[in-house]
Amino acid sequence: MTDAQPPSPPVPASPSAEPFEHPWTPVQPVPPPKSGRNAKAAASIALGLLGLLAVVVCFSLSGLPSALPGFGGSAQQQVASMPIGSCYDEPAQHPVNRVTVVPCSGPHDRQLFARVRVGGSYPGLAEAEWKSLVVCQQALFADFVDPWALRSKGVELRYYYPVQSSWDSGGAAWCTVGPANGWPAVRGDLQQSAASRTAQQRAYLDTVRQTGLLRRELGALTPGGWRQGPALAAQLAVADRAEARALGSLSALDSDFLRAQGSGLARSDLAEATRAEALGAVTSQQDWTAGIKGFWDGSLASENETIRLNIGLPTSY
Repeated sequence: MTDAQPPSPPVPASPSAEPFEHPWTPVQPVPPPKSGRNAKAAASIALGLLGLLAVVVCFSLSGLPSALPGFGGSAQQQVASMPIGSCYDEPAQHPVNRVTVVPCSGPHDRQLFARVRVGGSYPGLAEAEWKSLVVCQQALFADFVDPWALRSKGVELRYYYPVQSSWDSGGAAWCTVGPANGWPAVRGDLQQSAASRTAQQRAYLDTVRQTGLLRRELGALTPGGWRQGPALAAQLAVADRAEARALGSLSALDSDFLRAQGSGLARSDLAEATRAEALGAVTSQQDWTAGIKGFWDGSLASENETIRLNIGLPTSY
């Protein structure tokens, strides 16, 4: 595998821009390690690394692999056979098909938290990237109790998509987290356990999780992928209304101040639901572009952030 990413740290895209990508291409097969793992898998997979810098995602959370404990000990490892939960450093020289696996307790560039089969026939490069984004966002929101909190650590999703040769043989998207700007290195294991959040915090996070997913996916759509948008907008409208109802009786909002903030968030949800329903009815790229331009409402983020801070959650910025 070859990482065409330049040695210097990549410049992040703005939240409204398309995700930037760093394609990976095949290299000569490396002999399999003594453990008997098949090195051909690494040689047959060419991947593209995408840094997601948009706003939130969708679809079912079922059937996605959960993160396992980190893999300790510094060693060269084939990327295709790296255990879930491994922490590793990006290679300094390219092309490569191995990375240096390091203890998660120390500094590292990436942590692998899921490997997800995307399925179906190869849809073309742009769609392959999009589907890989979707399944990795699903895995992120399924595996992390508080995926928003990663931003407070300067960390974001980094995912790899299979090219056609790998896709056709059942290849998977590889989902990692790493520094938002490509540097500095992450320190410590980024995995989260349910015990790391209080019952109050978990109740609130679960209430806002689905709208968070859908907003991130909708915000990450490129102009060329607008046809995915109306269905996502319609799903968001349903999720917004469900969230507004749940906030009205959420016991986690246990003070007058928090209940007032929850009521404000519910009103913003309902206003967004109305906009999302209109966006879900568009049938042309021109109408989609016009509709999405004025879609986002900053009050949602502000109200959510106020609640987070007042129940002891870290900032999501």
